[in-house]
Amino acid sequence: MITNPAEARTAWVAHGFDVADAAPEPMDQFAAWLAEVQAAGVFGPRAMLLATADAENRPHARVVMLAGHDRRGPAFATDQRSPKAHDLAAQPWAAAVFLWGEVERQVRFEGPVTRTSKAEADAYFTNRAVGARLATWVGPQSAVVDDRAALEAQLLRTLQEQPSPVPRPPDYVGYRLTPEVVEFWQGRSDRLHDRVRYRRAGGGWLLERLSP
Repeated sequence: MITNPAEARTAWVAHGFDVADAAPEPMDQFAAWLAEVQAAGVFGPRAMLLATADAENRPHARVVMLAGHDRRGPAFATDQRSPKAHDLAAQPWAAAVFLWGEVERQVRFEGPVTRTSKAEADAYFTNRAVGARLATWVGPQSAVVDDRAALEAQLLRTLQEQPSPVPRPPDYVGYRLTPEVVEFWQGRSDRLHDRVRYRRAGGGWLLERLSP
């Protein structure tokens, strides 16, 4: 098993990635790549760049953490009062990118976004560290604050007020991107990169190789 990014990069760049290597289902392929980069020790493997657009079609992008994934698509969680949640209420479609630069791999998703069930949001919340769970109670995400001291004071109040285990705030909700398009990108030498795209076609997936 490859256990460091340098070794993984050398092996994966040399081997590449082709349609013949791809799983029939894109989320199965994503699960395989995610497991590989995690095993190789790549930094921040669950970090996902999420792009949305507001009601005026102005794009916004930020990095969120992958909360879960299955064949339905990748899921994330956020405060429903946040800008990204407002964007998704206005235009429930998003693009997401995982970039594992240390090993020259990238996965892109495009598709509609829907809210997950409360049970799934509970599960995402429970998987967070205790401090991260407390931090979700500090205030509305992206709201203006006076300074760091105000945040820390609110965290202390939260620590005193909330029971143990810390419950999920009512505004902490989950979302899932249901992919219509998924692209896997593997870096190769001389920038002759391998790109394999899945597109929904009827009840299945069409796999295509793209020019770099």
